[in-house]
Amino acid sequence: MKRRVSVRTLYAYLKGRESIELLERDILPLKEDEVLVEATQASICDADLRAYRGMYMPGDLPSFEYIGHEGGGVVVDVGAKVTRFLVGDRVMAFGPVNTLSSLFKSAEDFLQPVPDNLTMKQGCLGEPTAVGLFGLFESGAQLGDLVLVAGLNYQGHIVAQGFKKMSCEVIVVDYSGRHLELAKQRGADIVVNSHEINSVAHIRGITNGRGVDVAFHSCGYWNPHAEEYFNLCAELVRDEGIM
Repeated sequence: MKRRVSVRTLYAYLKGRESIELLERDILPLKEDEVLVEATQASICDADLRAYRGMYMPGDLPSFEYIGHEGGGVVVDVGAKVTRFLVGDRVMAFGPVNTLSSLFKSAEDFLQPVPDNLTMKQGCLGEPTAVGLFGLFESGAQLGDLVLVAGLNYQGHIVAQGFKKMSCEVIVVDYSGRHLELAKQRGADIVVNSHEINSVAHIRGITNGRGVDVAFHSCGYWNPHAEEYFNLCAELVRDEGIM
């Protein structure tokens, strides 16, 4: 196959605090282990928002200048040593590859194939979905446990539904009536609006002071409710429970 020698891409560049520019650059050449992807969809993560707002970023995270680590697309070219992907394959990104671009390139190891039974839109949500599922599988929740999910971001909705699939009783707390209604529709047993009632007192009453077996915090660290919901979990998890 004849190698591409020049391809221009439009990409989002985080110039500084609350300053994003749409720029153009030549994205080639590809390294031997890289894949060139035409983006279908990209998501904005809590960490992206934190970087955009100029908040503290942990030192072990990569630079967020070339923003976007969630999303996916269709392979349009591959490096000479790429073995897992071919042109035309559908892929989802799992790493800092600047997915907020018309075209992005990625190391082969930062990509996963989109399963045939998923739409491309669903596949592009692979990374944030995996975050929620990993938390669910590592939670230690058991059949019949009473579980609190504090915060109904994307992962919060994922784990709330997952805990129900595990035959747990699920309490969800959030400040958005719309998010709480969706959680109720998806099977949550008890919904608590933290803007309307004292969540700690209400849930202590529901549990007769015992607390919950598992408390799952799912409120992005850019969110002004993050600390409140973390403390909520710490207060409501029972003795020898899991948080």
